[in-house]
Amino acid sequence: MKFIAKLRTMLSALVALGVTLLLTGCFQLEQVINVKPDGSGTIVMSAVLTKEALKQIEEMSKAGGEKGKTPIDEMTDPAKAEEQAKKLGEGVKFVKAEKIKNDTGEGAKLTFSFTD
Repeated sequence: MKFIAKLRTMLSALVALGVTLLLTGCFQLEQVINVKPDGSGTIVMSAVLTKEALKQIEEMSKAGGEKGKTPIDEMTDPAKAEEQAKKLGEGVKFVKAEKIKNDTGEGAKLTFSFTD
């Protein structure tokens, strides 16, 4: 039983590594921090996956028998965005999540606010 658990763990790690290597150069990230004179402001984080990357992820999900949320749904999940806000620092609050689409691909734009 322990052997099977270790085998599953190793297989998961190999799949994650393979996905990482396949997706290299397949996404764009942007982070913009706007600060007002009073020290408050916003953090806007955008991530866009190329059409090719989305197609690869979809094919791997089908092959693995996984169904459910798309990567874009995961990126715009309010609960995950709240967790991200906590990681960004004390006083950072999640404001909104938007799905975005452009000529390159699809992704998400998350907006956070801070007071000082």
